[in-house]
Amino acid sequence: MNKTEFINVFAKNTETSKKQASEVLEQFLQVIEETLKTHEEIKFIGFGTFKVSKVKGKIVTNPQNKQKMEVGPYNRVRFVPGQALKDAVNGESKKDKKKS
Repeated sequence: MNKTEFINVFAKNTETSKKQASEVLEQFLQVIEETLKTHEEIKFIGFGTFKVSKVKGKIVTNPQNKQKMEVGPYNRVRFVPGQALKDAVNGESKKDKKKS
């Protein structure tokens, strides 16, 4: 699903216009971006956590010419899915969990 398709489904499910759905999505993404820039985590209980982790610099090899080059340290955005999302993707529900 691409962004346009997502906006169409979101607008339909929330009974809003595509323009309103697009504006809400843009604001949502902007808040996530601005929050991650400050290295603060964003936790959606059950859904997952967005966070920034630091990656150390390292030496890598270019597979085409076998030349070694240094990649400096950088920040990586990570998403760790919550248990409810994992269960939903695997076809399990809260009811299924209680029965086992």
